[in-house]
Amino acid sequence: MNTLKESLSILLISDRDTDTQSMTRHLGRHMRMPWQLIRCTNIREADYQIAQADIIILDLELVGLSSPRQIFKEVGDRACEVPIIAITSIVEGENGLSTYVMEQGAADIIVRGQFGHLIDAIEFALIRQKINVDHRRMTDAALAESESQVTALRGMKTQSDWDAVESKKSQIDDQEKGKQILRMFMGDYSVDH
Repeated sequence: MNTLKESLSILLISDRDTDTQSMTRHLGRHMRMPWQLIRCTNIREADYQIAQADIIILDLELVGLSSPRQIFKEVGDRACEVPIIAITSIVEGENGLSTYVMEQGAADIIVRGQFGHLIDAIEFALIRQKINVDHRRMTDAALAESESQVTALRGMKTQSDWDAVESKKSQIDDQEKGKQILRMFMGDYSVDH
């Protein structure tokens, strides 16, 4: 979330008026921070708004698109680091869809009409996003420092100098492994090879 903004910008991509009304009432009663809701009824309309949003609530059953997976992929490709909370109905075989969107990076899934979990889902998604961004910045800074030290060490010619280089490479590998473990803990279930 951009801390310079006065309120949380929530982008709702849904073509269902009843969901919008229910969600707006629920947010109005229970949201613990200032917020504004921007609603788009389709992905094309949401294109510009996605980059401006702090969080996206996405209906996976938009009219006119072939599948919930296609809907999530199209928005996910545009969202970059903006957390996405998916809304879906309870249907047989949906566990596969839930697993798919979570593997693709969804922050959470909400069952249509059951918005009691929505506030927590928003807050947790924003916390995870902040942790991920902070961790990525720290890791990038540590890797850049390590790489500059490795470059400096490469100029040395003694065996002990080469041992120090190898030790530094090992530390970098350990940092990468730690980064993967943290990403998995934070909800990113994919593993780098």
